[in-house]
Amino acid sequence: TQHGIMITFNSTGNNISYNKIYGNLGSGILIDGSLGDSDISGNNIFANEIYNHTSSGLGAAAAIELFSVNSSNNIFNNTVLQNNTYGIYLELSNYTNITNNNISGNFNAGIFLLNSYYNNFTNNTVSNNTKAAFNITNGNSHNIFSSNVANNSQYGFYFQSGNGNNLTNNDATNNTIAQYYFTTNDNATFTGINRALNSTANI
Repeated sequence: TQHGIMITFNSTGNNISYNKIYGNLGSGILIDGSLGDSDISGNNIFANEIYNHTSSGLGAAAAIELFSVNSSNNIFNNTVLQNNTYGIYLELSNYTNITNNNISGNFNAGIFLLNSYYNNFTNNTVSNNTKAAFNITNGNSHNIFSSNVANNSQYGFYFQSGNGNNLTNNDATNNTIAQYYFTTNDNATFTGINRALNSTANI
């Protein structure tokens, strides 16, 4: 099928949990708020195992994808394993809480943000992804990254063209190019203790 599970148009308060989702042409779970004046909020995605979603021209081919969602939703306690293009992918999506997920072995990035704001990433373990654990690109602002583990990729945290993002008590180690990488002056704030160990360039 194109997507495993799809939430769209005025869907609120749904729980998607305890599923094994794999081998779809698009994304495993897609929340799409692009259809008109949609209210998509209060949805909970948790305790799912998602794998084997690779790009076929049908969207991001992520394990979990949010597109144009501007209300609070929660993604937590999921296991996102190998062979997805992205683990969790947010585009034009704000106010999402992403917590306690285990994300590894994806072809591009474990967690990818594009033009997304005011999201919270807490206690996620993101490792062994081909490019980056966290790829934050093109205009993402005011996101909070707290107590995440980002290791064994090319980059731990890769920031491109953002503003006002906050990193608190993250652990980025054993990434081959850099632990925290900024292509521009992103005006990011580091608080607490953010570890950076074992790469050519740590920050």
